[in-house]
Formats: sequence, structure tokens, C-alpha cells
Amino acid sequence: FRIRVDEKSLFLVVESADDIPERIMADESRLRQILVNLVGNAVKFTESGGIKISTDFEQLDENHISLSISVQDTGIGISRDEQDVIFDSFKQQEGQSSRKYGGTGLGLAISRKLSRLMGGTLTVDSEKGNGSTFTLSLESVEIDSDTNLPPENRENQEKVQFTGERILAVDDVQTNLLLLQHILTSAGARVITADSGQAAIDLVERDSVDLIIMDIRMPGMDGRTAASRIREIPAYRNTPIIALTASVSITREKNHQNTFDGWAYKPFKAHELLRTIHQFLNRPAESSAMRNFGQRLWDEYREFPEELRTVHQKHIEDKVILPARRLVQSMTLGEAREYLEELEAVSKTLDWPALRQLSGELASAVKTYRIDIVREKIHFLSEGTDGK
Repeated sequence: FRIRVDEKSLFLVVESADDIPERIMADESRLRQILVNLVGNAVKFTESGGIKISTDFEQLDENHISLSISVQDTGIGISRDEQDVIFDSFKQQEGQSSRKYGGTGLGLAISRKLSRLMGGTLTVDSEKGNGSTFTLSLESVEIDSDTNLPPENRENQEKVQFTGERILAVDDVQTNLLLLQHILTSAGARVITADSGQAAIDLVERDSVDLIIMDIRMPGMDGRTAASRIREIPAYRNTPIIALTASVSITREKNHQNTFDGWAYKPFKAHELLRTIHQFLNRPAESSAMRNFGQRLWDEYREFPEELRTVHQKHIEDKVILPARRLVQSMTLGEAREYLEELEAVSKTLDWPALRQLSGELASAVKTYRIDIVREKIHFLSEGTDGK
């Protein structure tokens, strides 16, 4: 739903209850179909604001929980007397334009039948003009008995908590700003907002912040231009600036390479966004030895014959630089192993000593489950061929 959500300038966020079991025993295909129908409807009938998907549970005994999954939107809403009718096949609420919204009215009927086949219920709480919340409730769901989770899953679930750091959120969509403010303040950050690139520049010229999260696509001055202007202010040359975008491919653009420190992708999950921000706020200062190594890494690459660099440039961008930019934000141990294999192959193909040394250091970190060290090391690779 990412493309449609972005086209309509909606937010889409996923929130999970703390300590919810990692894995359950359920009919995956039916559950997926229900959620696809519910989220699809939410996007279809919401013109402003957005959608929140949330999960909650109640522990019944050591091996079972009751599970609820809610899809809440800020759309057109449903009147009380029509809330039962919408679950009938081929029925749509009165006044709903099939030409405008499309569909046959089968989605909710199918979803309710699937929920019953799973031993659950599907209900709606709505008011005309004030959005809707559809809730799937499943009773006595069995928890997966295999509790030996790999280290990367445990690392990914660490709760992020800030200590009053000041974060500037920049987005032209008010609902996105409200969502960012809610997520960040709930984690202990102090948040200030700006609704345009120029407003962000005006703000940082008279105030100080520890990190900036900047939407790239904004009317007037876009995020890249605003970030570049902020970089010209001496006090903000080293301030982390994270780009917020719905397009993974936008990180390919050369103009973004030296402007942003990292990327967060819409629709984002709250814990992933927090982890990305936390990583940059807690990044240790590089020692001179580390900076020198980063310089040597890319100096060696630039010393390769031009024809050799031309042959391998796209492969290095696609398999080394771009994955590094994604992995410094969020990485599992499995992804680290796969990335390490790619680096080892490239270092052998090009006879690249610094990359071979880095691969060896990464291998040691992976063996000891030190994801934090892996992120620190591949930071050099995320800087690309223009790294300094």
C-alpha cells in the first residue's frame, strides 16, 4: 500500500503491544487476506490523515493468548445503522460512490467469514465522518513453542528510550508531523516541528537541535535543498539529518549522498524509526584512526584503473554502498552474514586490501553477535565513493 498511501499523503503506522509473543500458530493465508482487505479499505476511504494498525493481547495461560488486531483510519466513517449491512455480500453503505471508490462490497463479507473460520470475530466501531476502527479478535491463540529465538531477533526488540534530546521533524503534511511528534515524545525526546524547508531553516538559525528528520518531497523548497542549506550553517555541519521518503530508489541519487546521514522509509514502523534515530544520536565520535581507514578504503578504490572501476561501479553501488546505507539503520544477524559474503566476493574480485581487512573485522563481529560493531564498520561503506 506504500505507493497509494504516498500518493494521498497519508500516514501508515504499525504499533505492537509490549511483550507480545514473537510467533503464534495461526492460519497465515487467512490472516493475511483479512488484513489486506481491511487496510485496503482504509486507504481507499481515507482522503486525509491516515491509518494505524495496532495489536494487543491478553495472556490466557503459559501457551495461549487472546489476540486483537485493529485497523483504524481517519476516513469517511460509517453510520450506526449501516454497520451491520457492510458485512453482507455486495452491500455498500448508502451514499458510497462506486464510481469514486470502486469495489463490489465483497471484501468485508469475505473478511468476516474468514475470521469466523479462524474461530474469531470481526467488528467495527465507527461514526459517520469520524473514521472507522475494524478489530479482528482471535481467542485462545497458541504461542509457537519454539522460543529459541536467534540473537538478531532479541537485538531488534530492544526498546529505544531517549533522554530529552531535541529533534526537529520537518514535513508539509500536518498529520505526519503529529504522528512523528507522538512517536518521538512517547520515547522521551523533545520534538519541534516545521511544515516547510524554509521554516526549518528559520528555526535552526535561532534554535539548536540534536537531530533533524526531513521529508524529501515538499512543495516549494524540497527536503534536499533545505538540508543542504542547513549544512552550510557551521553549527549544523555534523548534525545528523535523516531523510524521510517513500521511495527506496531515491537514495541512488548522487545529490543525496553527502546531504543526509541516513534514511527512514514510509510507511514506517515506530520501533524501526526510533532505532534509526537512536543509532545516529548515539553514534560515537570517530577516532583519527577510524577516519584514516575510511579515507584509505576509498582511496584504494579510486586508484583502480578507470576501465576496471567502470566495469564494477554499478555492482558496487547496488551490492555494497546502497545495502550499507540501509543496514546502518536496521540490520539482523542474518542480513549481516549475507552482506559479509558479498563484501568478501568483491574484495577478492578487485584485490582490494582495505575492503579485505574490513571483511575480516566484520566476520569477527558477526561471530560474536556484535551488530553494533558491524554497523560502525559498514558506516565507511555507506559513505560511497565520495567518502572522506
